[in-house]
Amino acid sequence: MSATSKDVIFHILYRDDPGLTMDLCKQATQRIANTIQDPVPFELLNIANRSPHMARCIFILLLNIDMTLKETVVKPVELPEVGITLPGLCGYKAPVFFKELDGRIIPNFLRDELKLTIDFEREVQEVYQYS
Repeated sequence: MSATSKDVIFHILYRDDPGLTMDLCKQATQRIANTIQDPVPFELLNIANRSPHMARCIFILLLNIDMTLKETVVKPVELPEVGITLPGLCGYKAPVFFKELDGRIIPNFLRDELKLTIDFEREVQEVYQYS
């Protein structure tokens, strides 16, 4: 398997690869549903299936609440279907990125019902670039 210099978060935010994004979303929703003993989190997958853009938005929301998903994205992720391994999110970048999501980006998005999901995604991309 070959490696690439772009990490898993870059791959999800900037490459149109709904396969990886949806796989990670499915794993996270399963863990959350098992934890709370309720199938409601699976409704998020219906939203994520609408488009690659919505899958990325749901992924970011899940990333904020699922510690195992955070642990997954800081480790290398293999993509066997294309024969590459994506490096994990850098140990210096990860805490800044996660803190910005939790402290500013997601609360601001949830607080403002007029904010579009495309603006949410752009803000996440900006935080990723500068963290």
